[in-house]
Amino acid sequence: MKANAIDIKNWANSNISPLAWKRIVLRTLPTFNEFGFELDQVETPESNLILEGKLLHTVFESVDELYRVEVPAQLVMA
Repeated sequence: MKANAIDIKNWANSNISPLAWKRIVLRTLPTFNEFGFELDQVETPESNLILEGKLLHTVFESVDELYRVEVPAQLVMA
């Protein structure tokens, strides 16, 4: 499973709240740091930043914990 970070960011900011992605990033930043990402790279992700494995799972968990919603399946690539 994998997903484009910009797609999740756009969905969260449009469907949850304008600051949703910022909150998700702050919650998941330690995991992003483990993979060599800095705050600015994640806050404003490049269009080719693909999340998978532990990163994607951590983002999904954070969305659920913070907002009690699931990221739509159409944002997830096989």
